[in-house]
Amino acid sequence: MSLLAELRRLMAAGEIRQLDWHFARFMAELDGTQSAGVIMGACLASAAVGRGSTCLRLSACAGQALADRRYDLKTPLLDDWREALLASSVVAAPGAHAPLVFDGDDRLYLARYWQEEGLLASALHQRVQMQPTGVDEALLEQGLERLFADDAGGPGSQRAAAAMAVRHSLAVISGGAGTGKTHTVARILALLSEQASAENWSALLAAPTGKAAARLAEAVRAQKMGLGVDALPESASTLHRLLGYGSGETPRYYAGHTLPADVVVVDEASMVDLPMMRALVDAIAPTTRLILLGDKDQLSSVEVGTVLGDICTAAESGAVLRPCVQSLRKSRRFAESQGIGQLAMAINAGDGGRVLEILYDEQFPGVSLRPLATSGVDGTGLQQLAAPWSAINGDAEAVQVLAAQQHFRVLCAVREGRSGIHHINTGVEHVLRQRGEILGSGRWYAGQPLLIRRNDYSLQLFNGETGVVLPDPERDGELFAFFAADEGTVRSFSPALLPAHDPAYALTVHQSQGSEFERVVLVLPPEGSRMLSRELLYTASTRARQEIEIWAGEQAVLQAVAQRVERASGLEVRLAGMDA
Repeated sequence: MSLLAELRRLMAAGEIRQLDWHFARFMAELDGTQSAGVIMGACLASAAVGRGSTCLRLSACAGQALADRRYDLKTPLLDDWREALLASSVVAAPGAHAPLVFDGDDRLYLARYWQEEGLLASALHQRVQMQPTGVDEALLEQGLERLFADDAGGPGSQRAAAAMAVRHSLAVISGGAGTGKTHTVARILALLSEQASAENWSALLAAPTGKAAARLAEAVRAQKMGLGVDALPESASTLHRLLGYGSGETPRYYAGHTLPADVVVVDEASMVDLPMMRALVDAIAPTTRLILLGDKDQLSSVEVGTVLGDICTAAESGAVLRPCVQSLRKSRRFAESQGIGQLAMAINAGDGGRVLEILYDEQFPGVSLRPLATSGVDGTGLQQLAAPWSAINGDAEAVQVLAAQQHFRVLCAVREGRSGIHHINTGVEHVLRQRGEILGSGRWYAGQPLLIRRNDYSLQLFNGETGVVLPDPERDGELFAFFAADEGTVRSFSPALLPAHDPAYALTVHQSQGSEFERVVLVLPPEGSRMLSRELLYTASTRARQEIEIWAGEQAVLQAVAQRVERASGLEVRLAGMDA
């Protein structure tokens, strides 16, 4: 049986995607070869992108079984694989043109992602080299003393991060939940407005999702009155909206038509994928400051790349980036004695034993572990998960209901199965119908929480935005879907016009990024699931402000703590190599 036929069997079994198999077949046809190195390389490089990597690292998988033992397929040995790729007409060295690029350091790329990495690395390098001119150091020191009077400064402090952001064209501020990233950036904007000589100084705020953008805007508005700076922006947008993406692939703003702003702030930068970050940097003029905020320990983008993590790691080893990156260390939301803060630190440290101790320790009432059978959430569990939604009044005004729905959420690691969002969303809705708390049998009903799954540029609704269906008193009680807008207002749409959406009683952990809830129930799949990871557990835990209850077996928790998300990328190496 030919290698392509063997790979087709894997595709039929769900081990690889149809896209990966068709790409491998196309590369074999173009190359006019049956080389195992070329076919395997093409298939696995495509599969790597599907898993969020920008490339395939040959040394990590050479000479290994491709799937389970039923298929008896192995990747080539490393030297043989290199030789096959270097001899292929569909594989190019860096700088040449071909569908695949082999970088000489055992990384095999689809050509698009080799180019995206290179363009981003080059743009960041140029931005680092272009230091802003005309910074008034005396004025800056006065501002730092006034705005950070209780901050002694030093590495890891908000004051040091603010000073860095004023002095550099690129500023990257990473920190966990409660370390004050948005508190700091509001003061950075105040300092920059003081430095500005022009009256029309302006700043733009953005985030990857609508929810994250709304939270950023709320945080800056909350600080604005206390700071007494009129120039601070009061609204934020999604990155898609900021760059002006429409139905096509080309945004309104790009290198030839840059964003009209003196500073651009992007929150939740860990969620920004490689192509979007490259488009963002392209659209920012050399004289415009770029400030990236995020948590490098959170889950990366659902799409390709680990950009924020690569930047932060490269700064640790590369002297060029190091002055532009600060990690905030002190959490002001979670005291050292608080369970969620202790839990997050233990997860990040990879200490599974300590994680279980904290979950079982009665001195930490805000965190707990509820044993969950491998069969998943049963009927009793669904009844308990439905209970918090009973307290949300579907007859209240949209702004109030949207706020109330942020008090509680179920988070899941997976979509399918009895530990997944589909089972829980369907089950909770069924329980509420049985209790008479959902009236009618239609597709939409009062109080129904919604999550948008697909961007709709005509409606300006984007993937990840959450809303609620309610009767609209201005339309004779007809059901409309309401979504948060700027400054505490809402937008409404006929439910029939909405892009693809799901019920939102339960969200995946990825979907919850950029949101916070007073109370979270995290449902984990049984041990052995590939979705369990330290980053997932950490991200979910830090979505809760007051309380998190983890529904899982002990072994699933231990596996999650021990298992890191491994994504292959060359961006870190390229950024660290900027010193040369």
